[in-house]
Amino acid sequence: MLDGYRAIARGLAERDLVHEVPGATARAVAGRAGPWFPEHADRIDRAARSFDDVRYLGAAADETTARSVLDTEASVRTTRPATEPAVPT
Repeated sequence: MLDGYRAIARGLAERDLVHEVPGATARAVAGRAGPWFPEHADRIDRAARSFDDVRYLGAAADETTARSVLDTEASVRTTRPATEPAVPT
């Protein structure tokens, strides 16, 4: 689950859509990604919250949550970003 969210962040950086990923919080990455992928913004935000819950709050990474994060990563990876982000990143 954690690696799934890290893959989202890494993919956004590799596509040069979200800058300064190293050291950025999961929520910051999600906020920067949302304008590029407005149809996935809620899913990316949920994945970031799940990452924080598991990584920092000790929540269990259940199969449903892990699958959701991995599905979000696959969707973002295979979706063409918006030509212009909805707001500056």
